[in-house]
Amino acid sequence: MEVAKADELANRKVHWYGRTSRLRSGVISSRMHQVWFYGRETFAALWSVSGGAKGGDTGAWVIDDRSRVCSYLIATNMAKRIAYICPMEGIMEDIKQTLGAESVCLPGSSEAKEYHDLIDSELDNDDSLSLEEMTAKDLIQPTSSSKSQRNSQRALALSKRVSARMRVVKRTVSLIPKFTLGDEVRLRLINGPTMKVVITNRRLSPKPSWQYTVKESSTGDDSNQDNLGEYGEWIDEARLSSR
Repeated sequence: MEVAKADELANRKVHWYGRTSRLRSGVISSRMHQVWFYGRETFAALWSVSGGAKGGDTGAWVIDDRSRVCSYLIATNMAKRIAYICPMEGIMEDIKQTLGAESVCLPGSSEAKEYHDLIDSELDNDDSLSLEEMTAKDLIQPTSSSKSQRNSQRALALSKRVSARMRVVKRTVSLIPKFTLGDEVRLRLINGPTMKVVITNRRLSPKPSWQYTVKESSTGDDSNQDNLGEYGEWIDEARLSSR
């Protein structure tokens, strides 16, 4: 399941299933509103959505016609028959920064699929025994064939399989890219200073490590375009930072 871009929410038709109003549909407002909640010292910039959400519906995910998650219902205004939402993209980014995570995504998203494909690829290339090989090797019936011995061998085989998978996952976690396409980051130049750039492409190099191509945030021009291929220069992840 993908998350809708925050700049694509205006006037979008959406749906939700609330505890009180059940299945409802509405349209997101054309612009964000400054909303003040009781007990808060500042205003919150939120979208409103029509459709008659009721008390008890808050927390329901808001989905568009392309099955993308736009947000969830934060509050309702019964008098105006509207609800307020915050872009899910911003919520995910806040979770990422709060946890200090490399990546935060929803199950079934392209980013999650990329991660699982990476694990599967690592498992395919792992030099440990496969599940079938372990079962055949470690579960051979002993001569005495006592129940306790069989159980011990099964436990040993399971432990080896878990250990093998943990080794692969540990290697794979280090291969998760820090940045996605469109992220604005800072590039450390060869001569020392940094500049703001936007990620335009990425690839996993043979090292293995992630490399990116970028463009300048202010001009939109390719950065370090040294005629090094179709996408310009590939920059090592170590030269990029989120701040």
